Amino acid sequence: YEIGLKGQPMDFLRMAIAVFYTDYKDLPYQVSTTTDTGFDTQNIIVDQNSSGIEWESTLLLGGNFLFHVALGYINVDVDDPIAVAPLTPKWTLALAPEYTMPLSDGASLLFRADYSYRDDMYGEPTADPGRYTGIDARSLVNFDITYQSAKNDWTLSAYGRNVFDKRYDQARLNVGD
Repeated sequence: YEIGLKGQPMDFLRMAIAVFYTDYKDLPYQVSTTTDTGFDTQNIIVDQNSSGIEWESTLLLGGNFLFHVALGYINVDVDDPIAVAPLTPKWTLALAPEYTMPLSDGASLLFRADYSYRDDMYGEPTADPGRYTGIDARSLVNFDITYQSAKNDWTLSAYGRNVFDKRYDQARLNVGD
């Protein structure tokens, strides 16, 4: 179930907000372990419910300055003493200030920085510490500078992704049992 609202409630604010609830019965989780001959995959059948909220907004802060914000929260309850929802961070956050500088010939320069945060989570549907599938929280920073031609028919961008060279896992599967 989900309900949300999207719009521009004030001249300086565009936003979208949604709250949700899911209820799964007999949800199969697959957990793999390695053996001498390959993998052994077992299904764990669980009931799971999830609830949360997602909020996205753009603040129009006057002139040519925008501030984008996205926030997500999810609470997951799995009815198994060891099972967890895989790849499900409790909190996510993104912040992105953006400034557009008009140039005298009608072209423009856009400057943007992005910060994103993802809470810790598990790479597999088990919290068993022997599986080593816990994924640490991470924060990333990106930068963009974009030249937009006066006729808006081409752009040239320079950008940096993960500019502080943060090393992190996207997912994790323990293959060394």
